[in-house]
Amino acid sequence: MTAMHKRIVFWALALALLAAAITWSLRPRPVLVDLAPATRGPLVVTADEEGRTRVREVFVVSAPVMGRARRTTLDVGDAVVAGRTVVAEIEPSDPAFLDERARAEARADVAAAQAALALAAAEVDQAKAELEFAQSELARARRLAATGTISDQAIDEAQRVFKTRRAALTTAQAGLRVREHSLERARSRLTTPVAAATRPGECECVMLTAPVTGRVLQIHHESEGVVEAGAALVSIGNPGELEVVSEMLSTEAVRVRPGMRVIIEGWGGEAPLAGVVARVEPYGFTKISALGIEEQRVNVLVNLTGDPSAWADLGHGFRVDVRVVVWESGDALTVPVTALFRDDGGGWALFVSDGGVARRRPITVGRRAGLQVQVTRGLAQGEQVVVNPTDAIADGVAVATRG
Repeated sequence: MTAMHKRIVFWALALALLAAAITWSLRPRPVLVDLAPATRGPLVVTADEEGRTRVREVFVVSAPVMGRARRTTLDVGDAVVAGRTVVAEIEPSDPAFLDERARAEARADVAAAQAALALAAAEVDQAKAELEFAQSELARARRLAATGTISDQAIDEAQRVFKTRRAALTTAQAGLRVREHSLERARSRLTTPVAAATRPGECECVMLTAPVTGRVLQIHHESEGVVEAGAALVSIGNPGELEVVSEMLSTEAVRVRPGMRVIIEGWGGEAPLAGVVARVEPYGFTKISALGIEEQRVNVLVNLTGDPSAWADLGHGFRVDVRVVVWESGDALTVPVTALFRDDGGGWALFVSDGGVARRRPITVGRRAGLQVQVTRGLAQGEQVVVNPTDAIADGVAVATRG
């Protein structure tokens, strides 16, 4: 081989290597993606919301009359027995202070009552004197009648006068007692709060007993003080009879039905508690969220089921997380919800890795639970789908698993 031929072969090999290098550098590289298999397994769709526990029946003991409630000796959590345990005592409140005009009027009433009492006493003395005179006249008339000196009519007249004077004395004595009570009433208006406080134990208190057997849940009025009629004093209930109330959005509450299974989490225990929906209240209410948004919410009541010892540590007003199972399946084909996107027709689609090449696949979706969605048609178990597809992925584009 001549030198010319050697140079031609050398440059031909160099050009071939250069062309191969350029071709290698310009070839399309696979897009790095995250892949996840389509799997079959249980899928539970829940309506989630916060809730709180409460005693099913709370009895509030209220003041039947206005008065001064004595300081209670009970503590929250104390056991009470229906009809036996005294939960509150109410005594009459102290009189109010009188202003100058009211005090002057009260003193004038006392003076008037004293004068009326003196007048009534004088009337009693007068009635006694007239009765004594009538009695002596009747005795004299009887002696004369025995000798036939006077007529029977005179005797009858003396007896009538005696009875009239005796009735007048009884009337005068009754009037005297009325004046005594009037004076006592007038003097009572001058009683000050200080004078009333120095006479403890002179009145009977209203003793309020527990309406049911249970425990004290809340003490609304602990210290001694004046309370109005109807004021709440003590709340009583049975902590063993708990229920859960959850304020769900009305859009979620329409999916909930009585009898649905409930999973109660976030209550502080190691295992979730079981429950069942007892009632969905038909009346909604407006509540302002933490972001200042008006929301329509509905109370959903849940009864706890299972062994009561599992939730014995719960009490009235404890926070829990409520998950109402609105649908569940033990054999559902699911993929990550982030793998889905809308196709040109408005339906759902995803990319499947077919031998390292992305293939666009239209699918039909069913239920969604958290980050998983059910696929009812268009996908087989075990197929690898692209999670979080980007704009760089299209039908036919080479893909590779991110390292």
